[in-house]
Amino acid sequence: MAAKIALNMIKARKYPYPHNNMKALEAIMQTVQKEERTRPRDWSRFFSFDPKYPRHLLFTEGIFLNSGDVAPLPEIVALKKRYGFMLCVDETHSLCTLGSTGLGIRQYYAEKTGDNSLMEDPRTIDLLVGSLETAMGSIGGFCCGTTLMIQHQVLSAIGYVYSASTPPYLCEAACVAIDAIEDEVNVKSRIEKLRQNTHTLRQKCMDCNSEFFKYFEISGNNEDSPLMFASLRPGFVKGGVAEELRVLEHVEDECFKNDMGVCVARFVENDDSAPKHPSLRFAVSSAQNPDVYSSVLDSIARFAADAMKQ
Repeated sequence: MAAKIALNMIKARKYPYPHNNMKALEAIMQTVQKEERTRPRDWSRFFSFDPKYPRHLLFTEGIFLNSGDVAPLPEIVALKKRYGFMLCVDETHSLCTLGSTGLGIRQYYAEKTGDNSLMEDPRTIDLLVGSLETAMGSIGGFCCGTTLMIQHQVLSAIGYVYSASTPPYLCEAACVAIDAIEDEVNVKSRIEKLRQNTHTLRQKCMDCNSEFFKYFEISGNNEDSPLMFASLRPGFVKGGVAEELRVLEHVEDECFKNDMGVCVARFVENDDSAPKHPSLRFAVSSAQNPDVYSSVLDSIARFAADAMKQ
């Protein structure tokens, strides 16, 4: 979402690629590079020097909001370096959820692959952006990068300071959240609990002997992602997307009546990246009691079955 807003504001040309498809992404990067060579620009109009690379910016999310998938960051970084692109990563859902101390997708893959440059090299990722509304419990956002990048952001944002500034008490809430992140002992304990809960819920969702598995299938390409989507299995509901949505909204209503916070995933209208079929969104928390997962999933399956009979 942050990427779409940025692209619309700067009027840039967009080259969307299939979700997490690195071959397709590389093909697009080759095309862009070829176009740049065949259409030389007069850079002297903009700079007093000839820039080493064209100004192309690659966007990705750490954990994708619409699927719960985790981006293949090492492959993206390798392509970024090979073709001279800048890279912007939206850490809205990966911050405080991935990595041993919750520092996000860079730390997660640095620990997973042993490649410490993902954390230590500031130019591996040129811009880290994200929202404070998820794990931080506040509003607004953040942008991290090199000194030159941040100076540019500060200068460009001056016109928005007084029209979109964060209220002081929410700034304080964000500061408290950041202080909590810096408490490594406490954070490691929370992240480990979150990881255990995530694995437990995913395993129960994929238990082929459960009633939930009979009706639903779970999205996600990584077992460590705490964001999951449950959609009805093909063939169970006749009547298309509208009927699937009716069933899931019935499940949502019944869950709330029974003190279970299970929501239908809703997306921006005309969002090309949104799933083609409606789904339930599960967001795992370290504060959840995993002992209730089985009963919640059984209830969801029962509510879905009741809705299909209506």
